[in-house]
Amino acid sequence: MFDNRITRYGNQTGGGGVNSGRPTGIFSDLGVPNPWDYHIYANDFDTFAAGDWTITKVGTGTVALGTATGGGLLLTNTTGTSDALSLQLVDASFQLASGLRCWGKAVVQASSSLTNLVIGLGNTTTTPEAGFTDGIWLSTAATTALQMNIQANSGTVQTLVATPTLVTAKPFTFAWYYDGACYSGPQYGRVIFELSGPGVSANWRGEIACGSAFPYTTLLAPQIAVQNTTALASILAVDFVGVVLDRTNVNATPVF
Repeated sequence: MFDNRITRYGNQTGGGGVNSGRPTGIFSDLGVPNPWDYHIYANDFDTFAAGDWTITKVGTGTVALGTATGGGLLLTNTTGTSDALSLQLVDASFQLASGLRCWGKAVVQASSSLTNLVIGLGNTTTTPEAGFTDGIWLSTAATTALQMNIQANSGTVQTLVATPTLVTAKPFTFAWYYDGACYSGPQYGRVIFELSGPGVSANWRGEIACGSAFPYTTLLAPQIAVQNTTALASILAVDFVGVVLDRTNVNATPVF
């Protein structure tokens, strides 16, 4: 707008920087991409405030910071065959409405392949291992099989079962993208997701076309849960959880 040192395409001319805003925007001269275009939650678990989360226990398990490089949170179950620990962010503040894209990422490590996991974004519930009415989440069901799930407005749960399997005591990354029906393609949008890292037997990427119950109308929160299926204390190490949501429709005509 005022400073021709700023480029929109990554070529840093004149020491100015990179900016992805429209040329007439108020923040067009900001030397970095404008973070205020997005609602962002990111937690590397260098610190942990229990009051930020609704923590539900079956058994007497513990939730505490670990000692891994880069931070981490340890969910440690007791040995009951159905003992469980679940965490959901107290403030459900992500609504995946039509026209709003959303991205999510989690890096986790499970101590056992014979455990139920829930990782993702979902409606407020103290039993995420039992499922959601709304959400985007990865789950397992007492086997090494991994399953991708999406659901909106209590509609049909749409799932894909993974080809790769869970690898015990190795980290993996779960990442996903909801396109908000902003582009040509499925009428109600789509969710693209991937699993990668040594914690899965092979990398896996897939896509689910959203059904007619979409878009979401319920506020969602990050979810983390681990549940035993044997008399063995399961431990879930969580290295990172993050969600990024558009604040405005990417296709909306700018006011100025």
